[in-house]
Amino acid sequence: MPDEIPSFPEPPAIDVNCYSETLEDVLFPFDEADANRRVDLGNVDEPVIATPDGIIELGVFGRQKRANRRHLKTRLLSKRLPAKSLITASRKMSFASPELIIAQLAVKYSPVQLAQIIMEFTGTYSLSPDASDSRYETRFGVPQVTTVSRINAMMQHMPRVVARHKLVDALEMAIEGSASPTETIIALMLSLPAENGGYEMGAPVLNPRIAAPENLREHLLQREYYPDIFFQDCYADVEYESTAFHLDPVTANWQHHELALWRDVTADKAADDRRRMRELQMLGVQVIPATHKDIASADSMDRLAWALALCRECSGGRKASSHMEMLANYRNRMARESLLETLKAGSMASSNRR
Repeated sequence: MPDEIPSFPEPPAIDVNCYSETLEDVLFPFDEADANRRVDLGNVDEPVIATPDGIIELGVFGRQKRANRRHLKTRLLSKRLPAKSLITASRKMSFASPELIIAQLAVKYSPVQLAQIIMEFTGTYSLSPDASDSRYETRFGVPQVTTVSRINAMMQHMPRVVARHKLVDALEMAIEGSASPTETIIALMLSLPAENGGYEMGAPVLNPRIAAPENLREHLLQREYYPDIFFQDCYADVEYESTAFHLDPVTANWQHHELALWRDVTADKAADDRRRMRELQMLGVQVIPATHKDIASADSMDRLAWALALCRECSGGRKASSHMEMLANYRNRMARESLLETLKAGSMASSNRR
């Protein structure tokens, strides 16, 4: 184990009082909020128009302005909402903040599903808004749009949150900093209680910063490392080896030079992954590789959990066989299968999510 312990980035300080100011307090122009069929986003984005394949949802502040139609829905908003619950784009246009969106989704999703969505909002990836349109793909390396602290703070100042209890449960489950949908699935599977379908391994830290000790830096290529799913109590990292950028050269119908380039890129990535794994191990981190096949079934997830349980046992923790036997009864097994299917379904983009 290295001389220096991991250094984790501090979450942004949140002043909960910043959400105490309401829309009424800032003299929001409530009467100008109308439910129009066409919403022109101008230079913010392409114009959004209600189509047979999509529904626009607009917020209004008076019952007389509600105008639900086939492809247009309105939501009655409270004038006592925190002023920061809306993001002003122009004089006549405001958007729901990420925190308000999460609060509104609480009525629609279970706590686990909501936790998964929160992890996308507080992570560094973004799912496609529409799985049926191949033009949109999951994006990686994007900035976090909110934090668990911000969602919590806004919830405390909202006059009414439908299904508040589900939101509270989801916020307790969610873990910030996920870098991919699969990291989110694995982290939730490993951390949630057995009755929820999880492995009760405790909450990991996702993508923390580990600084290389001075005495090892000349032997390493990096000065700092960011393990994927890090369990600090046993210094174990479940390292997800992504195939997100691997294409099938057969179905792609590539030319010879394109195939050669693909082979070079694939070989380089594999070499970089293994070099990174070796250097993490030099820092004293027990690296447990994980792939997309580990979330293929509950059986494969069980094998991944066994590897982590053995790492914990070697670090002086609970005996692996005792922990895994606790999870082996029929009820917990069924809960794991259900949870895994729920999370895999949730990682697929949904045009109805936002």
